[in-house]
Amino acid sequence: MTVTSGYAMQSYNGDGSTTQFNFGMPFYAPSDLVVVLLNAGAAVVPAPLLNGVGSYDYTVTGAADANTGEYPGATVTFNTAPPAGYTVRLARATPATQPNSFQTAGPFPAKTVESTADRVTLVVQQLIEALGRAILAPIGDTPMGPLPLAAARASQLLGFDASGNPIASQPGSALVSTVMQPVVAAATLAAALAAMGAQPAGAYQPANTPLFGFGRNSVASQAATITLTAAAIGTFLYLSGSNQTVNLPPAATLAVGDSVLISNGTSGDSLVQTQDGTRITSWPNTNAAIALAQAEGEFNAYTWDGAEWLATGSSNARLALFQTVHAGATGWRALADFSYEQWGTGTLSGGVATITFPLAFPTACLVQMAIPNGVNAAGTFPALAIGAVTDTGMTVYGPSGSAQTFNWRVLGY
Repeated sequence: MTVTSGYAMQSYNGDGSTTQFNFGMPFYAPSDLVVVLLNAGAAVVPAPLLNGVGSYDYTVTGAADANTGEYPGATVTFNTAPPAGYTVRLARATPATQPNSFQTAGPFPAKTVESTADRVTLVVQQLIEALGRAILAPIGDTPMGPLPLAAARASQLLGFDASGNPIASQPGSALVSTVMQPVVAAATLAAALAAMGAQPAGAYQPANTPLFGFGRNSVASQAATITLTAAAIGTFLYLSGSNQTVNLPPAATLAVGDSVLISNGTSGDSLVQTQDGTRITSWPNTNAAIALAQAEGEFNAYTWDGAEWLATGSSNARLALFQTVHAGATGWRALADFSYEQWGTGTLSGGVATITFPLAFPTACLVQMAIPNGVNAAGTFPALAIGAVTDTGMTVYGPSGSAQTFNWRVLGY
């Protein structure tokens, strides 16, 4: 028998009904075949076994040449048909041995000699196929050195030194930027988030961490209970969950005039309370308690006066707080503490929108937010970002090419 064709691994897709798969390459024994079953790219465990009784074990049938013992091909039959989504891989692993013996001055056994040459050819074909799956330097390149020992390369990345030789590289050196090296090297998700200054979903975010399209000194949280510290002073906190509880910072950590802005933007009342039994006085009603229910859509400022918290905001009970209101789809209002709240709508053009405030802030615009007005074509809320903030306007950024509409609101003085 001659070997007139090249060798390549053969691959089939399972369909839940086919049990027989053809292997069209020559081989010497059923045990020379390698049968691999993959599911979503991962090897199925346990691996298929020749003449086994498991669901995906298999048999090999074919007719061997009577003179050389070679099989020109064969059929691999599984006990159970591999289902759709499974991949069947058939390969050959001829042992690199020479089983034939020749007598000195004996007769010339042509078929035996041919079989011996065929075996060498099959092994060479397998080596060529294996080299096709290896990392090789191009012809003419300087030969590469060996890999580092297993102990040196364990849990490391494959890299190359200045001479092009393989090295065991730790995550970070020249492969990852200096900024991201602590993140890549972190042993846990929590450590990686901490390295980025982020927190798990639903956790309170520190000041100066923009989220969900809010501007500077603004944060959002869905956590059921949010306990603030002195680091939250000067922060705009947007409650994006339902029926949330906010614990104000302890009095011992505060200075007169410290304040936190809290907006309850989703369904259900939220509870704002103190951690140390100090009172919250609702102005102008002078209702004092250690907890205050903040209704859906209400926007309140909590200011420490040295003895208690003063709650001033936008509920119906506190409308007296607003001195001047210029309402409408786009508008502004002046507050009793001489700050200003402004709002409006916008539409991205090519992913960008320039917003001009109805009223220029006398000093500065401190807090900004932009919220998508509905979902995009993919059914999700696109991320919005805010930049180029001045006393007279700001720029809202969204996905490239987007024409998303949005609502915006700003605070300043």
